[in-house]
Amino acid sequence: MKLDLQTLPDIYPFEEELNLSSYIKESHQILNLDHVFVKGTIEKRLDYCIVKINVKTDASLACALTLKEVITPLDFSETIIFGEHDDADYALEKTLDLDPIIFAYILSEKPYSVFHKDASHEEFEEKKVNSAFENLKDLL
Repeated sequence: MKLDLQTLPDIYPFEEELNLSSYIKESHQILNLDHVFVKGTIEKRLDYCIVKINVKTDASLACALTLKEVITPLDFSETIIFGEHDDADYALEKTLDLDPIIFAYILSEKPYSVFHKDASHEEFEEKKVNSAFENLKDLL
């Protein structure tokens, strides 16, 4: 989603469905993103710009134990400041390319690990036996 700041009014509301598949190919953390809906506003100021967004999507992530696909809904809001001052998140340019920024926020908002409903944690746990009692198991 590239926006030319020179053609936008001072306050610009927008609502878009993004296709971030090109970014998914470069990332091994997300298998797929279906229907990335972004709603927000861009407020242009004299020497900076404020972008307020709300992102809703269903992220397909791999189960931490079985690697099976787990659909994880994400819904978050962010305020991004473009400018040259210390509080700015990004440099202000004539054109705002929000796709890589939104994808980065999706990566930061997704859970670190997810588990499929059929995943059994017991299969992957190592059973530690105290070495003093290890010989007792042969007696049973």
